[in-house]
Amino acid sequence: MAVNNQVETDWLVELKNGDRTALGRLLIGCKKDLERRTSNLMGKHPIRTYVDPADIVQEVFANVLEKIDQFHGSTGGEWVRWLRTIAYRVAMDRLKREGVRESELFRYSDVRLGVHLSDIRDPASSIWKSPYRNELKSLLKKAIEELPSRDRHLLKLTASPLTWEQVGEQLGCSADAARMRYHREILPSLAVRLAFLKDGS
Repeated sequence: MAVNNQVETDWLVELKNGDRTALGRLLIGCKKDLERRTSNLMGKHPIRTYVDPADIVQEVFANVLEKIDQFHGSTGGEWVRWLRTIAYRVAMDRLKREGVRESELFRYSDVRLGVHLSDIRDPASSIWKSPYRNELKSLLKKAIEELPSRDRHLLKLTASPLTWEQVGEQLGCSADAARMRYHREILPSLAVRLAFLKDGS
């Protein structure tokens, strides 16, 4: 069953009216979407040989059952975004326990993600002109907020007219170390997160 925001909005009304079976319909309604996103997240990484996206989605459902009281939205769109956020965190927690980082996933999944490094760096990129641009900006802001403070500081410095040498001085590292952190860790991590959470992916 595909994601259908209007149908899910109706089910949310039923859930809030005390019909607990509506929660099962809400989860099943998003199951294939979450499995596809989790599969795309892992791409062609070797971890696919022993971690099944369907197993991760089952972990997501168990997590949702524990946190359902924390959902305060009323529309299908709000439900889907909340569910995908939980799914991303559960998936990454599982993959990180296996020693896999977001930046590593990017190297295996770049072609399939639909979000490239140039998209994030370039405000004129087509993704920022898409019907989902406001959502993407909101997701990107949230993703940046969840970065370690040192990485948030690095991003702020790169938005200023400083050279990489000056950025490195501010961070107490070399220009090459700052540049590599930016290109090989921070931007890939943001791209992977955006690709998983955004609509239309």
